[in-house]
Amino acid sequence: MRSLSLMVAFRLKDYDASGFPGLYRETCVSNEAVCPCGTNAQQCHDPHWDYHYCYPLVDYWTNSTMRCPVYCTDEQDYCYSPSYDANGNWLSTVESCVTKGTQCQCTGQNSFACDFNEWGYSWRECLPLEGGFCPQTCATNEVSCPSVEDYMPNGTWLGFSDPSTSCAANLDSCPCGKEAKFCSGSTIRCIFKDEDCPVICTDSQKKCYITDYTAGEEFISDREVCVASNATCPCGKNTQRCPGSDACLLPSSTAIVCPCGEAEQQCDVLDYTTTGKKSNITTQCVNKGIKCPCGKNTLTCADPNDAEADICTPKYSGSILNSCPKPCTPSQEATGNRTCIQTHLSDSGDFVSETISCVPPANCLAGQNMQKCLSGAHVPVWKQCKDLYNVGGSNASAAVASGEQQTSKVFLSLGSTGSNALEGLENARVSMNGELYLPKGHLAYAFDLHHLA
Repeated sequence: MRSLSLMVAFRLKDYDASGFPGLYRETCVSNEAVCPCGTNAQQCHDPHWDYHYCYPLVDYWTNSTMRCPVYCTDEQDYCYSPSYDANGNWLSTVESCVTKGTQCQCTGQNSFACDFNEWGYSWRECLPLEGGFCPQTCATNEVSCPSVEDYMPNGTWLGFSDPSTSCAANLDSCPCGKEAKFCSGSTIRCIFKDEDCPVICTDSQKKCYITDYTAGEEFISDREVCVASNATCPCGKNTQRCPGSDACLLPSSTAIVCPCGEAEQQCDVLDYTTTGKKSNITTQCVNKGIKCPCGKNTLTCADPNDAEADICTPKYSGSILNSCPKPCTPSQEATGNRTCIQTHLSDSGDFVSETISCVPPANCLAGQNMQKCLSGAHVPVWKQCKDLYNVGGSNASAAVASGEQQTSKVFLSLGSTGSNALEGLENARVSMNGELYLPKGHLAYAFDLHHLA
């Protein structure tokens, strides 16, 4: 009788000499044999799972030799031995296993072993011969001095080097590097000799960071000073304090960021056209305690909720003369009235004006080219009513369930508004409010773009 040998097909992965993966190919081997590896690949084995797999011989991305992972037993420890080039740059690391409790050896190229004993722990590191610093083991009443930074006379940083003294009574007694000086009491021990050491303030002081400039507003330097904890930090050379704040600015920036004096308040005054369109914003300074003025073609209306401010509203809506908004006072709301905001749109959907009054909720009618949904929301007539908050009646579409989120996308081309950017913002605000479908009692949360103007 002839015995039959079963064959199994395997897919092999080939690599080129640089480790870049190539094509797959198939081959047949006995079902009892280990599947071979492709070109420029090596066989690896995981003894824990008795699993064979293939690794490329070269790592394509680092151009370094690839080795199969090492699997140590429970009676062994892992060791890692790095190799370095002549300049101390890392090249690669070899992984190996040693008997548990055995000290790892530094067998890598251009490396040496450094044993650390700090904070009650002991460990070994393999450091480069070039640039590797191994602290000395000092007496119990001494500290090991750290590596130092060296500089050239012009302040160019040279790098790290071993300290001239290995052990000292304390860190303050340890030396600094070449062309460096010691900064007493600072967390930055040593700096370049021509730099200023960090300022150390007392418990009753605070540290101020000051920037100096030339008269032409060119940067000179930064510096630190200590002042009383309740004092104001001084400004640097050729800078000015922004009135009412701690900010110190260049003169050219002060006129833009804080144009008003310390006894004044800044007012952003909005002008309108004779048809009620926003036209221009100017900045004016008035004495504190004086109400900000209103702009051109506006009505100055009292704010029932703020006696120190006025409400500025456009005098006209097209050819119609407007009146001051009359929101409800707390006493009026207590009698059942509500502030009614009526938005008026043109036939093309552009914002025209808003009317604010105090009326019973049932009398708050929709504005021009707007409709009032059963939920209480006011939306443009070309939009379908939706009861997103489950407060309305039969004309509502499916409401959003509790905890559910709904996303609406509105594309607004504000960049194309050109000289009518302010008018475009009003149209954007109306579009966003139309997507929110805010019911009655929620009008105060309507999306507002006024602040972008």
